[in-house]
Amino acid sequence: MAEVIKVGEHWAAIQTEQASGQRHRWTAAWAVYATRKEAETAAPGEPVRCLVSGGTATFDTEADARARAELDANRTAAVLSGTYRD
Repeated sequence: MAEVIKVGEHWAAIQTEQASGQRHRWTAAWAVYATRKEAETAAPGEPVRCLVSGGTATFDTEADARARAELDANRTAAVLSGTYRD
């Protein structure tokens, strides 16, 4: 089940999972949506409804993979809304 979070003016769904074929390694998928309802009812990366989606590299902990996905989703939402500052 994906966790839905507010990212700027948008909503993101983030889902972590163990990396395929790699014990004790984690990855996360994320997707940014225009509305909370879309984020809550869609799978991460569903191409019809998400604005942008992506995935992380592998990390040693689930928390690290989730944190990176949250950072990526926040940055992407800021770009979409025109508020991203490097």
